[in-house]
Order: sequence, then structure tokens, then C-alpha cells
Amino acid sequence: MIKRRIAWGIIIIAAGIAYLFSNETVTLALLIACVAVPLFSGIMLAASGRKLKIRLETSGESEAGSFRVIIENGSILPVSGAQVETACSNLRTGEVQKAAAEGYVKAKGETKIPVNIVPVHSGRYEMSIGDVFLYDPLKLFRKKAEAEGKAGFTFAKDLFDTELKIVSSSS
Repeated sequence: MIKRRIAWGIIIIAAGIAYLFSNETVTLALLIACVAVPLFSGIMLAASGRKLKIRLETSGESEAGSFRVIIENGSILPVSGAQVETACSNLRTGEVQKAAAEGYVKAKGETKIPVNIVPVHSGRYEMSIGDVFLYDPLKLFRKKAEAEGKAGFTFAKDLFDTELKIVSSSS
């Protein structure tokens, strides 16, 4: 995000210098456009994401792709970027794994963002939503969205088949 801000700052400064040296209508229009585009992007961020409902969904068992963050947008404005930070904690050992998932949220709809966390040990786990950040289309600005959600699941590693033979000794 800092790199993008620096790049846009350089673009605006270059457009300003071009206008100062040429003093033409075209370079003035270029300068106005270079200032208006990031400003409009920030206004879009401020206006979007007001009616979001964020929840966590698990299938109850840990499988690849079985964890999803579902974001419902009730607004007519889409959210161009959303980053959801999740934490998966083992209730037995206290071990915590964190992951971030990114996606966009369409207007008047819902988006399912898969979360890739594979537990290391077998046991009972609790998955929770941490911070949720919304981004403008240019990713120059961000704002934090309110979200709380927890879901529990059980993870069991694959077990090998065992074969038992009972041998009786008769003497």
C-alpha cells in the first residue's frame, strides 16, 4: 500500500511539473485527472462496505477447501477488495495458526472466500475471524470492518488400516 501511495504521489508531482513547464490545457486536464482518480477511489471506499455481514463456515471436518469466510453485501456499491485474517487454535495444545484470505464482494450479493489452513495435530479446533480490512480499487486506502465469528471443528489424521490375527497356541 505504501508503494502504491508513493507511485501515485510521483505521478501527481510529474503531472504538476508538466503543467508548470507547458502551461497548456491538456497538462492541466492530466493534473486534474491524476488528483481526481485517487480521490474518487477513496470516496468509493468510504461509501462502500456499510452493510456487510461476515460469517465463518466450516463443514465440521477438516478437509481441503472446507473453510470459508462468507461476506454478504447489502449495499448497491461493491467492495473492490476485502482481506480477512483468520486464526485456527487447537483447544488441546493452544497452538494457533493464522491465515489471511482476500477477495472482492459484489453489490447486493455474497462472496465465499476459501481459507487455506490445514491443522497439524488431531483434535478439536476453533476457528475465528480476526481483522477484516476493506480496500479501495487502487489499494491506496483501507478501512477496518467489524466482524466477529467463531466455528468449531474436529480434525482427525488419516489412520492406516490394521490387520489383527489371533493365534492360539494349543499344546
